[in-house]
Amino acid sequence: MRAHNEKKIFTLFLAILISLFMGVKSSRSFALRTLSRGDTIKNYEVPILEGNTQTMEKLCGEKGLLLVFWTTWSERSLQLITYANQELAKEYGEKGINIVGINVESQSITSGEMKTITETVERLNVSIPLGIDRDLVMYDEIGVISTPTTVLVSKELKIEGAYPGFPTAAREELKSMLNAFLGIEEKKPTEEVRYLMAKKPKNNALLFYNLGKNLYKRYVSMKDELTRVPRNAVDKLDDSIERDPDFYSPYLLKAIIFHKAKEEEKKKETLKSIEERAFSEPVEVRDLAYMYFILGMLDRSGELIVKLKEMLPDEPTVPLLEALLALSQDKKEEASAQFKEIMEKGGLPFDLAEFIDPETGGAGSAEGADMAVRLIPEKVLNISKK
Repeated sequence: MRAHNEKKIFTLFLAILISLFMGVKSSRSFALRTLSRGDTIKNYEVPILEGNTQTMEKLCGEKGLLLVFWTTWSERSLQLITYANQELAKEYGEKGINIVGINVESQSITSGEMKTITETVERLNVSIPLGIDRDLVMYDEIGVISTPTTVLVSKELKIEGAYPGFPTAAREELKSMLNAFLGIEEKKPTEEVRYLMAKKPKNNALLFYNLGKNLYKRYVSMKDELTRVPRNAVDKLDDSIERDPDFYSPYLLKAIIFHKAKEEEKKKETLKSIEERAFSEPVEVRDLAYMYFILGMLDRSGELIVKLKEMLPDEPTVPLLEALLALSQDKKEEASAQFKEIMEKGGLPFDLAEFIDPETGGAGSAEGADMAVRLIPEKVLNISKK
């Protein structure tokens, strides 16, 4: 257990150092500490969960192999392994890229840790092959710095790319890495990715926002409630604002925190600051509309939807918010038709079927509708505890 905790602390420490050091450089530059693009990895033998030991060569697809190094105790790892299983495997498996998760839980995996891994895999319903890096041999020799980390190798086991972490932009950037390797013409990046590329938060403001967000998630209950303001989370969000007053996300999360903790005066102060900043970029307006929805300011949220239809005509989260507004106003048939159309078109950054029946577009019982109204907006804003 001590070794397990030390591994967690060491990985977190390295991840923070990386984030601080990265500055304006690409995150891919610091993915591995020993090997680089063009280097060849060994033909490792990997014990596969519920299967036989396989070599890297056998695990490779026709074109190559994407290795996802993950752990059960890293929330970003769980998000990435789910994304790799649900989206990357489906899209790139038929293009000749096999995807394999490599668990790097700890130096010597105990029976208890193995049980946790198995239970996590079952809970996430992961179907891609999952291997165990016993004694962290691959982790050390390839030079993985933090979890999660994704490494792309060719059929000849040459490293073609590597990506540390799973930030918001990772969904697009991982696909870009795979597309470049396969020679596939790039699709137009999402509005959110273009925004982050054009308006990268200054002075590590994004790092401090993420620290504040993660602290907030520790305090909010599974029922999406706060009994008090998590002061340490708000402090990190204030640090983020101080580092870059033009970065909108910490303002929004502060307003949501004060709303859930029923601190009305502080919420009003934060909303006043938001109005004064006059955030007007399309993604900023989209997230503001969702924030107002969470705060119960439905008229304000509806007003912004009108603008968003012109600003982001192809963005699926805009009609999604319309459907949520209809559902919150008990317009079930209208909401169901909108939900169904959204799910048929696809493009959301999460699986809406977790809340909505794909066939009917319905949210089920009144309790299910309430859960959809509460949790879907937080999924869009990437602040959901679940």
